[in-house]
Amino acid sequence: MDTYKYLHENNISWLMIPTAFVLALLPRIWNGTTTAALHYDPRYPRRYLRALRRVETAKAAGDPTAKTAAQVLADRVERSEAALNNAMENLPLFAAAVVAANVEGLDTWNLNIASISYILVRILYTWVYIIGQEYTWLPGITRTLVWLSANGIIFYLFLAGATKLPPAPVLPSTAEIPDPFETDYSYWITEAKIVRREQPEGVM
Repeated sequence: MDTYKYLHENNISWLMIPTAFVLALLPRIWNGTTTAALHYDPRYPRRYLRALRRVETAKAAGDPTAKTAAQVLADRVERSEAALNNAMENLPLFAAAVVAANVEGLDTWNLNIASISYILVRILYTWVYIIGQEYTWLPGITRTLVWLSANGIIFYLFLAGATKLPPAPVLPSTAEIPDPFETDYSYWITEAKIVRREQPEGVM
């Protein structure tokens, strides 16, 4: 399949909205695959992080290596919850931007590229937020820059759609409009017969 041609002819920006929603839930899904899920109480979801830190710290008491591992897990879970909240906060803005760009008639190519780019940037943001910040070679401002990039795409969708003007129709000039009498041969035949009848006898 020719991807370039496909993105030119098929509007898939609508599919990026549910994709963004699923992406927002991935941190919580990841939490469910770790031992941290054992401390989750659906009756008190807001107490989840406090309970996790308390249990993991007590479990690792007296073992510096285990304590470090427990702290890393607790930190990642805490950041994953923050990433989840951030994604949910941005989701309505992204959905509104996609709707606005479609309503305003932004061309299919730019609409698809922008919406796909948003998803890719949000994937990068989620990784940087949860895991990437643990690496010392990654500048601390990276997460902020990635977040700004994602929101920049949202603003692009709003502005590109709002400022897009349809091309003005090209109207023919008066000189280009043909005279219907010049193209109607029956008119000239009728005129010739009238002139011939009006001519005096003997005039050729």
